[in-house]
Amino acid sequence: MYAVAGRGAATATSGDAIAQLWNPSGGEAISVWSYTAYNVSGVNILGELVRTTARGTAGSTTTPDLDNHFGQRATPSSAPVLDLSNFSTEPTAASPRLIRNNGNPAAGSPLGWDLPVPITVPPNSGLAHLITSNLTVNADSTFVWTPGSTGMGDAFYCGAQPDALGAAEAAWTTLWNPHASITLYVFYITFCNRSTAATEFSAQLVRSTARGTQSATTTPDADNHVEQRAAPVSGAVIDSGYTAEPTMDASVLYQWDFNERSPGGGIIWQVPTDDENGIDTMDGIAVPPGTGLTIRASAAAVSTSKEVTFGWFE
Repeated sequence: MYAVAGRGAATATSGDAIAQLWNPSGGEAISVWSYTAYNVSGVNILGELVRTTARGTAGSTTTPDLDNHFGQRATPSSAPVLDLSNFSTEPTAASPRLIRNNGNPAAGSPLGWDLPVPITVPPNSGLAHLITSNLTVNADSTFVWTPGSTGMGDAFYCGAQPDALGAAEAAWTTLWNPHASITLYVFYITFCNRSTAATEFSAQLVRSTARGTQSATTTPDADNHVEQRAAPVSGAVIDSGYTAEPTMDASVLYQWDFNERSPGGGIIWQVPTDDENGIDTMDGIAVPPGTGLTIRASAAAVSTSKEVTFGWFE
């Protein structure tokens, strides 16, 4: 296992990359297990973790060596590099995004993801952290990876941006499974405040049995597969912006109250696992065919927009 870290210059505009782990190998993949960014700019870091298909031109580059190996035994054979802002030519980002989140604006606050299922970065491609608001943002960035791909099966990450709500117990977003026979197993969720408004909010995770009518849908594709192999066979989508609410179950799976009022307040949830055996493709909250998993407001209406990520096996 390897880790590499660095700090570049402040970004210039929304959508810029703060950091990118680029894999220049002609034949060897790498698997990213963790990414963290510690705020050094004093503004919130709205973040997207995305695949990149062209490297761009970085402001600076760090090349890992023997000392970046956890056991200090070998230089990384695929020769990956850490590219840092400010990029004069931005990397080419894939869409939709893998993971979305928001960091607290206080300097020193972390934004990051420890991934229960690693994201494979194929040869001649990258994985980057893009900002989605604020023009001058900077961070101390760290990627952790292992050589090769892990063969973890058909797992997906997909992020979306639910809008503000107007009513109590209204749905922010749903991972909907339209397939007739495939069950999804949700192992990972991020959900946080995107708005700069200092608004406390509460949320519940519930099952849904009818889709409702949504005004926005995010459709994952092959880039959302952890090994970039294929789009979800299930046809799973992330809905938000409801004009007619989904039919939601009365039983609540999880309930969260977010005392953190500033941007970035939220949760990162992953399925509890046996530490000895790790995660399995059947671990997670089952989403049977023709049903969904919904995040809704648990009490009063909340007038702030959010960031969400679902990770699932199928």
